[in-house]
Amino acid sequence: MRKKMKILRLMQGKATRKDKLLLAMKLIGGFFSFGGLILVVCSLFLVIILGGGVGSQSGGNMGGGGAIGNKDLSEATLSFKGMVEKECAKQGVPDLVPYVLAIIQVESGGSVESSGGDIMQSSESIDPNHPGLITSPEKSIEAGVKHLAGNFNSTKQFGQDIWAAIASYNFGGEYNTVWMAQKNETKWTYDSAESYSAYKSGGKKVDYKNAVSVPINGGWKYYYGNQFYPLLIKQFITEGATGGGGTYSLPVDNPIITSPYGQRPATPVSPPQFHKGIDFGNPYGTEIKAAMDGTVVIAQQDGVPVSGYGIATVIQHDNGQWTLYAHQSEQFVKVGDTVKQGQVIGKLGSTGQSSGPHLHFEVRTSQNGGEGNVVDPAPLLGL
Repeated sequence: MRKKMKILRLMQGKATRKDKLLLAMKLIGGFFSFGGLILVVCSLFLVIILGGGVGSQSGGNMGGGGAIGNKDLSEATLSFKGMVEKECAKQGVPDLVPYVLAIIQVESGGSVESSGGDIMQSSESIDPNHPGLITSPEKSIEAGVKHLAGNFNSTKQFGQDIWAAIASYNFGGEYNTVWMAQKNETKWTYDSAESYSAYKSGGKKVDYKNAVSVPINGGWKYYYGNQFYPLLIKQFITEGATGGGGTYSLPVDNPIITSPYGQRPATPVSPPQFHKGIDFGNPYGTEIKAAMDGTVVIAQQDGVPVSGYGIATVIQHDNGQWTLYAHQSEQFVKVGDTVKQGQVIGKLGSTGQSSGPHLHFEVRTSQNGGEGNVVDPAPLLGL
């Protein structure tokens, strides 16, 4: 019976290394009398099961978050897919292929000519003083993949996510190895990147208007690197799964976290402050969904009694908690309504004290919330 259970765990991918070793040794011992050929076969089996299973899934699955792919790539960018796959395999990072293609799309604008041949803008990774050093796509991909792979391996050592590696591709390795590491940050956030860029630039800003920046801050960036870089890359990435599976369901589909829960560090233009929820910087008009069954207890239109939150909804749940959905552009519920998990209750906007479209989401332990009466939503959302 125990042997059957060990075999079952092996087939499910749950066997420990000790289970694998003992099972392999028993198999080898049992078949040894059949001669050297069987011994060789069993030895190969030993190598396979100790290596982690019968097959290996590589490419397109970063950290168990589902299959990773691309969308909206230009034909010019797609023409480099074979070259990118070959280089990523050569450097031992086949899972980075979709991210490299997205970087090419962003850095080249989908055109080899406009990039001067350096389609990944890799020259600065070789020599920061010579941005035009690389003039061929082949060299650009070779240097760019090497640079990204180095950042990726670094973030793995610090337990950080793929977006920290993408940010470091733009900022340089100091961002994740020093800035994020000193703050014990394991997930990239827009707030973290903005604070770093503000620090490195001394607070100097420049105009920077595009579809990503304008909804967040009206269209500017700090004069060091690009605080929006992972969000630019995300425009061309598809993910098979994007969170969920927690106590609460996600209030928006395909969430883009621009500011996490907790203490916000000081910047040259703002003091430190406590952020009582999570900000989702999804596009204006994104549907907002109830995170759990409950009853609407606040459905304000004018920022009172939830000051600064504009059009906001608070839902009371049977578990003794409340959820807040703030800065909406439209609201579809009223006080007293019973809502179901996943029901659309409004649309994302920028009402109240807001610098751009986003959903501010809180999990409260009292109806009126406030510091000391809120908890981190991330683990409850499965993020």
